[in-house]
Amino acid sequence: MFALLQAPSAATGEQQVLTAFEARSGRTVWCWPSGSCAIAHWSAGDQVLTAVVDTPDHKREIVALDRISGGLLWRHELTGEAAAAPVHAGTAVHLTTRCGRALAWDAQGGRLRWDVQASRSITTAPLVTDDGVCIASVAPGRLVVLDPSSGGELWRKSVSGAFTAAPFVAGDRIWAADRTGVLHSWDPGTRRALAQQLEQWSEEGGGQPAVEAHMLFVSTCSGWLQAWELP
Repeated sequence: MFALLQAPSAATGEQQVLTAFEARSGRTVWCWPSGSCAIAHWSAGDQVLTAVVDTPDHKREIVALDRISGGLLWRHELTGEAAAAPVHAGTAVHLTTRCGRALAWDAQGGRLRWDVQASRSITTAPLVTDDGVCIASVAPGRLVVLDPSSGGELWRKSVSGAFTAAPFVAGDRIWAADRTGVLHSWDPGTRRALAQQLEQWSEEGGGQPAVEAHMLFVSTCSGWLQAWELP
C-alpha cells in the first residue's frame, strides 16, 4: 500500500513523503522524501512508482522509484505541466501534458520511447489498451488513438464538445463524455461512433464519471446522482 504524507523537515519545516506500507501489518517498508520538491501527481504500477514533481527552480520532472525498495531508478525533466497522474501499462509509463503532448517511457530503465504532439490541449490521463493509447483532448475536442509501440497516430474522431473526463472501456467499446454531457462511444474495430445526450454534470468534483462493470454514475449540475447502464 502506498500513500503521500506530509512530514516535518529541518530545512523547509514540512515536506511531502511517498511511503510504502505492508498492507496486512501497516509496517513502513520505505519512504522517499521529496525534499524541497512539490509532488503534483503520482501513481504506482507493477514495477515502479512514478511521481511528477515541481522543483524549487520552477522546473518539472518525472521521477521513478523501485516499487519494492523505494530506490530512485530514473528521473527526467518535463516540458509543460502534466495533465494528470502517470499511467502504468505493461513495461511502459505514459503521461499527457496540458500543452497537448503524449509521452511514453520504459518503466525500469527510463528510456523515452516516444513523445508526440497529440493535440493543442489535454487535461486528462490517457487510456492505455493493448490496441492503442486513447487520448481525449480539450482543444480540439477529439479522441486520438496512438500506437502503443511507436506513438504513431492510428485514428482520430472529432466531436463538437471538449473532453475534460478521461476515456474508459466498457464492454467492447471505448467511451468518453464531453463537458456538455454528451456520452460518446467508439467501436475500436470498425471505428463507428455513437453519441447519447446525458444531463450536464457538475465539474466541481473533477468531472470524471465513475464506472463500475456496465454502469456509469455521474453527478449532475442540478444536484442529482444518475446511473446509466452501458450496453
